[in-house]
Amino acid sequence: DRRRRRVWLIGPLALYSLLRIPSFLEPHWYTDEAGYATTARALLQGKVLYSQIWTNKPPLQIWTVAALIRFLGTSEAAFHVLTFLTGLLTLLAVGYTADRLLGRRRAVIALVLAAVMLGTPLLDAELILPESFLIAPMAWAGALLLTRVAIPDTRRWPLWLVAVGALAAAGIAYQQTALADTCAFGLILATAGRASWRRVAVYAATVAGLTAAWLVPVLV
Repeated sequence: DRRRRRVWLIGPLALYSLLRIPSFLEPHWYTDEAGYATTARALLQGKVLYSQIWTNKPPLQIWTVAALIRFLGTSEAAFHVLTFLTGLLTLLAVGYTADRLLGRRRAVIALVLAAVMLGTPLLDAELILPESFLIAPMAWAGALLLTRVAIPDTRRWPLWLVAVGALAAAGIAYQQTALADTCAFGLILATAGRASWRRVAVYAATVAGLTAAWLVPVLV
């Protein structure tokens, strides 16, 4: 029964996969990709990030690219395997949210539109840019938030707030601009549904704690 309820996902996800095929075949190196790959390779060779090698991005961007190079190499196709997966996770977040808030028919339309936007080169979503990585955790943070913010919860400290905060913190660790989305999520928690200071506090503490966990060592 559960599998039958998810059949509607197959079409949009297949469309996305079909549109992404050229990204694995066409060599179209983008200058930022080359920069991130060079920095990540230096990191793998023992250089110290922000001291001996430079980047203006938070560390998770370079750590992710370094891990990709370590296990899959530096080919364009290898890089785009990971961004294919982040795009797929983003589409699942769109489907999860739209199905619960808009209904099945509108959810299919939303998912098809998202598949076209993320599957084609229109938004450069196939490139190993910070936005291509942070879109997945931020989309899921928004999905959990929007589908649960109005639901009564008798627990004093709901765990879904921790999940939203952790996902938002992951987005910030990829690029500083995700802080804008993080603040928007906090504003929603403070004003929408069954708003309370406790919800905002749990969310904010999770984001701040996980961000400090990498920011403080980097500053030191």
